[in-house]
Amino acid sequence: MGELKTEVAAAVEQMGPGTVSDPIVVPGGVMIVSVREKREPSPPKAKLKLKEMTRKVAAGSDEATWKRAEQAARLSRDALRNGCDGVTRAAQRSSLEVIDYGEVQDEDLGEPFRTQALGLSNGQASAVFRSDSGVHVMVLCDRENTGSDIPTLEQLEDRLYDQELALIARRYLRDIRREAAIIQP
Repeated sequence: MGELKTEVAAAVEQMGPGTVSDPIVVPGGVMIVSVREKREPSPPKAKLKLKEMTRKVAAGSDEATWKRAEQAARLSRDALRNGCDGVTRAAQRSSLEVIDYGEVQDEDLGEPFRTQALGLSNGQASAVFRSDSGVHVMVLCDRENTGSDIPTLEQLEDRLYDQELALIARRYLRDIRREAAIIQP
């Protein structure tokens, strides 16, 4: 609804599918709106390319073991340079294991991995966090936002082309009107 004028958006929100609005006064005139269909927005989805540095910690380990593992992961995280290209080198510094997830959908990741990965920008490493199996640092290599509401590159190009064509047509008609001469017999 962000593209509609506020007066029109308020009226459309109250309307149901297949209805026509009463005249709505807007700056510069009056609008009448027809609602053909309403859809709920789909939640945004992301395809993520991830790498992870991890140190396994056995179940039932004492807090000191967890702290040592977290310190090793923090050391590797701080040594990370060049985003995903430097993950292996940084992990070797503290003998951490590197897991390359490749491309995964965000919904395929379990918690807390999903939360950590979605908060990252490209090339950024997450804070050190714990799971049942050990301590982890996620590194986001690339993100591609997907979903039914996000247009493809081709759709964006088509839309821009159509807008440009419409602008040219309006200019052409304006010039014709300006140059037109009315001759009465």
